[in-house]
Amino acid sequence: MEPTDNEFIIKHPYFQGALDCIQLCFESCGRSRKPRCTPILGMSGVGKSEVIKEVLRTFGKPRKPGEMPVVVVESPSYPTIKAFASEILLALNDPLYHMGTEVLMVNRIKRLFSEKNTQLLIIEEMQNLIDQELDKLLFKTTDFLKRLINITKKPIVIMGLPQTIMLLQCNRQLKRRFTECYTIKPFDIVTAESRGYLASFLKTLQNKFQFQEGLQIYTSEMTTRFYYASGGVVGYIIDIIYEALRLALKSNTGLISRSHLAQAYNIIACGNNLIGINPFVAELNKCSAALDILKDTKYGKKS
Repeated sequence: MEPTDNEFIIKHPYFQGALDCIQLCFESCGRSRKPRCTPILGMSGVGKSEVIKEVLRTFGKPRKPGEMPVVVVESPSYPTIKAFASEILLALNDPLYHMGTEVLMVNRIKRLFSEKNTQLLIIEEMQNLIDQELDKLLFKTTDFLKRLINITKKPIVIMGLPQTIMLLQCNRQLKRRFTECYTIKPFDIVTAESRGYLASFLKTLQNKFQFQEGLQIYTSEMTTRFYYASGGVVGYIIDIIYEALRLALKSNTGLISRSHLAQAYNIIACGNNLIGINPFVAELNKCSAALDILKDTKYGKKS
């Protein structure tokens, strides 16, 4: 039986670190001289979207009708100042979200933040602001973000791919308003501590799904195999597990076997399958080649 989405949040240390940073921002609203703003970065698949879901579950519940303690918007693909302001107003349920000058729109954002008791603004996909051919647009939009912080006095968390850090590097005044960024890292097996994090994550999955008797996916060997299959990226691990579950249910047993994991890997990471390296089948000393290929493929687009 599949876990429900609410049951599936696994608060591993890298995930919890991001939550802790966002909580500091949320709690700074109205309690400090200036709002605390933080970038949360990470490659595709490490769980940024799941972090946002957990923030909404934890801090986003309104105490009164009409309140919006946490507002989440996605950076527009063509991030003009007006497009950015419109996205925020739309999230705040402003019926005239697309209308007005920049000044009027910012004033409405400030008013609605106050009316809805908004304590935190989260902006996703901030890498959309990076365009080497549109330097002027990039600076104007980041400057708008700086003014938004100054005018509303609300903490802002920006989230995106690692290259998002370039936004702060190109606008020093904006950088001054953000604390040191937090990066949600993939698991790795370089140190005993990081290997332990991955093993613990896999053990949690072991308890949530039904596996064939004798198959323990959190042993040292299987931890290594999962690392080579996923690069330590949570999204890839989850994709493999769910695909293996589908195969197990199709076989009428409902129990995930190592064979199911191998088949699931071939389906999810088809690029690796083309050269016959499967970390759930190959000898361990050959599995590193699968990881090298994984770094060059683009399967899995979860954030």
